[in-house]
Amino acid sequence: MSRPAGRTISLGVFVSVFTACADAPDPGRDPDTESDDGATSPPGPVLATGETREVELRSLTFDVQGFERTLRLADLREVPRPILDDVWLMDLNLTGFVNNALAQIAATPPEAFPDTAARNLHRLLTMTPNNVALAGTSLEPLVQLSRSIGIAPQDAVADLMQAVDGNAPVIPTDIAAEVMLTDLIATHPNAQFRRAPDGSLLPIAARSIPVRLGDVVDNFARLAQTFGPIELGDGRVHPGIIDAASGFAVVEDAFAMTVKVDANALPYKGVDLDRASVASVNSLGSQIDHVFPLDDPEWLQVKGLVPDPFISQVTVQIREAPVFYPPGDAREPAPYGNAGVWQAEPWLIEPMITKMAYQLAARMSTDCVVYEVASGAEVFRACMDDTKWVTFETFNNVGMPPAPKYIWDIIGEMAQVRLHDQNLPEGTANAMLTLSNLSLRITAESLTEQIRANIAANPAALRELAEATNQNTRGEADFYYHRPPGVDEDWLAFIDPSDIPRDASGARVRPDTYARPGFFADEALTQALAAPVVRGGGVAHLEMRIAPGLVFFCQDAQGGVFRVTVRDKPSRQRVRLAITRLR
Repeated sequence: MSRPAGRTISLGVFVSVFTACADAPDPGRDPDTESDDGATSPPGPVLATGETREVELRSLTFDVQGFERTLRLADLREVPRPILDDVWLMDLNLTGFVNNALAQIAATPPEAFPDTAARNLHRLLTMTPNNVALAGTSLEPLVQLSRSIGIAPQDAVADLMQAVDGNAPVIPTDIAAEVMLTDLIATHPNAQFRRAPDGSLLPIAARSIPVRLGDVVDNFARLAQTFGPIELGDGRVHPGIIDAASGFAVVEDAFAMTVKVDANALPYKGVDLDRASVASVNSLGSQIDHVFPLDDPEWLQVKGLVPDPFISQVTVQIREAPVFYPPGDAREPAPYGNAGVWQAEPWLIEPMITKMAYQLAARMSTDCVVYEVASGAEVFRACMDDTKWVTFETFNNVGMPPAPKYIWDIIGEMAQVRLHDQNLPEGTANAMLTLSNLSLRITAESLTEQIRANIAANPAALRELAEATNQNTRGEADFYYHRPPGVDEDWLAFIDPSDIPRDASGARVRPDTYARPGFFADEALTQALAAPVVRGGGVAHLEMRIAPGLVFFCQDAQGGVFRVTVRDKPSRQRVRLAITRLR
């Protein structure tokens, strides 16, 4: 497709072009609504019952090709927020963010955390075989056994967990991040589904949160609100992912989106039945599928993204359950055993730690840890089978062994006890962690490619944005006239609610109060003549082909009923309609 080079018009579908059109003579100007200089005239009086007026509608086109349109932050801030929120740009994967957060927690000295709960959580997340404490757990008998056989309890724990490095965290960072992504983040409803412009729910990519154009414009100011506590509809409440966030650096002040556009820049002409006058309806929605030249690699350019996006400060609260979950004492039900922690809400710290330990166990092999005295006599044995069930045995009267249990229950119990160090009461170990300058571990180039690919796959997402930045709807049309490309036919389309413009707050400028939308063969409005038709990627409209002599009936938003007679055509791209109010 060849296109003129070096031609730029301003945002919308190019205000400068529209301005030029307004200044030029318009062979299709509607004398009923426009004065000689192209300005719209006030509509006429309300049509009286029994009164008939004629209106003439024209199908005009002004095709622009290869024009560039640039939307900057200042332009976007003038667009109603609901429209910006309807433009989905991408699902932002949080894997890098969570890994960075865990790494920052591990690197922070415990005294830097403000309260006991946060320090205890830090101790838990940095727990290693060499610093594990068995006091208060069901493995506490290992302390006495270790003294009897002359080894350190930590060595026994390290051997049991098959730890190569006794100073490495019991729970590796990759496993901790995986569980937090799936059990804390992915369980939040707003990280599971996003609402499409038509109201339907669309799934969000795993381990991600959706990013909309509205988030970019307000610099993610609503992040804590969107991903805070939320009712799940079944009596439960998800505690939320983020308590507070500030300084979300993704876009710079120079942010701009530039698109190339091929479009008919002129609106449709329609009829306001109440006044039997001509009105205009934005035409971009019915062209949206072919507005963007997707075969051009430069059809969408995004500039002003921060090279290494980050959050200046984010506060995350990890909640604990109000009760202690004892480790299980039976193998069944498989594969977890009978510990009550598996019935807890997944976003609480106790089930998350236990699940981390369960995933860690998958990396362990069937093995036995055996200790002998100098004489060679065996005194202690701990064996883990292929289900990760651990049994303990002692010999030669060295003491009572711990009861058997799954390895994840052993680790989970140690973690629960550590949460309550310093005599912190059960149910009060909710830890608030504030982290600073966390990189999202995603590049500006990656963001741009995702945005371009997602919009290319669904250009209709930009429909309302394109219409809002090129708002040429005038009056209150009930239906409009158009001639589909490639055919010599005249059609009428009844307006859809999406054709009604929005005000600055995002609300429609008038309500959709049509009791019987469409066109009918009878005055009682029972015999429909129109069928839903989708054109160019827009929404479905009730449409009907017309010809001279056709008589039909329709109702306006105020409930008035009208008879419409199609008169002889004045010219190929014009139709004349006689409008009569019946009631």
